[in-house]
Amino acid sequence: MARQVSQDAVAAYSSMQGVAKELEKESHVSEHKVGMSVLRVAQLDAERLSYETWNQLKTQFRKAFVFLEASMGWELELDAILAVLLFRYTIWNNNQTYGDKLHNIIYRSDARAKLFGKFREVRFSPSVAPSRVEKVLLCVVSVLVPYIYSKVVKKGLDEGWGNLDGAHWKRRVHDALYQIETGIKVLSLGNLLIFIKNGEFRNIVDRLLGLRLVNHKAKMNKMSSFEFMDRQLWWNYVTEFLTFMLPFVNFLPWVRRMFRSKGAITTNYVNNYTCSICMLNPIQVPGELNCGHQFCYYCISARRAQGTTTCPVCTTLITSITRPVKR
Repeated sequence: MARQVSQDAVAAYSSMQGVAKELEKESHVSEHKVGMSVLRVAQLDAERLSYETWNQLKTQFRKAFVFLEASMGWELELDAILAVLLFRYTIWNNNQTYGDKLHNIIYRSDARAKLFGKFREVRFSPSVAPSRVEKVLLCVVSVLVPYIYSKVVKKGLDEGWGNLDGAHWKRRVHDALYQIETGIKVLSLGNLLIFIKNGEFRNIVDRLLGLRLVNHKAKMNKMSSFEFMDRQLWWNYVTEFLTFMLPFVNFLPWVRRMFRSKGAITTNYVNNYTCSICMLNPIQVPGELNCGHQFCYYCISARRAQGTTTCPVCTTLITSITRPVKR
């Protein structure tokens, strides 16, 4: 009887050991999967936090030079210097931005991870951190290239490259920049769709350089709830969309329909001009170009924001939009 009990105990112990090994194996595999997967909302929110940090620093940085006459016209250069400094003390030193640090994610080089056989490793280690070459390339693509692009676009707008003859090299550069910008937007949309599907590489630059965001520390308390992050992300994107679209909407015709009675809408400006864009007569909120032609301020501002640089009537280059003198 005792011998039978001991045999049953040994068999039970052996089976328990087998189950423990299987559980340990499954736990090990699941840890690898968890280590590779970073929440999409965390990556997007980290990028948003980094962008807001950049905007706050840029505002304060510009205020420091606002009274220096020598700084006038050098806004793009000041922004580039600040971007390099921010890159130096975030990604270059710590392999993560301030937003990434708040969400416990960090950059890892896929090339170095494969080289050292740590592609599926759970925890981040210095051996898989981005190399100096990869960091320099990231700085060039994310800071230097946007600066050069903005500088060329600004010069083209100031000199009116879009109004030159099609055979002129400046006009060709202007058209090429427009096509490049359109292509980048299409690629960004495609990358976003891929990111939503698999949660890897939140932007094109990271995908091109093979810099993946992975979890940094094994355990870390979250500093904000998912509900707050979701609400904040949606609210930011909705407000940005409304801020972009509202200047293109002319609310005056709607207001005129609401107040049907004659004389319900009064203005201090009396004119007999008709806006050649929306055909409103008389113009209630006029904007006069440097050539003397008048339009609805909303209409001509929207046209200019869409890239029109000449007067719709006489094709004179637009240099200013002012309120005309009362008559």
